[in-house]
Amino acid sequence: MMVKGEPEREEYSVRLECDIYSQPRAGGFVHLGDGTLTHNPKEGLTVESFYRSKKYRLNRLLPENNSLHIEYDWCYVKPYDCIDVSSDNNSFYCYPKNAKDIVTKMAFATEIIYEMAMEKRKK
Repeated sequence: MMVKGEPEREEYSVRLECDIYSQPRAGGFVHLGDGTLTHNPKEGLTVESFYRSKKYRLNRLLPENNSLHIEYDWCYVKPYDCIDVSSDNNSFYCYPKNAKDIVTKMAFATEIIYEMAMEKRKK
């Protein structure tokens, strides 16, 4: 699963069905259920789910982030790999459903996209 070169060729895009948990203000974990996690250079990182019976959408533009918080076998909620996307007052733990080893690829892609954005700013 090679990521190097994909963002530069505009071939990198990930959309995952996930099981999502919330941890508002460092309180306990709340199971939100099914949702999606989208990751690409143009739109950034987007989590979509329902939070307190309302549709929730958190978007983080990738040039704003130089890395992606991932966990391997994170047993505090579920013993599987996950991606943590945070806002000012909440963290969303996204457990991909049908994608193996994707969290590492997404972490590398985030760093590559950030480096591309910094190069553009220099020019």
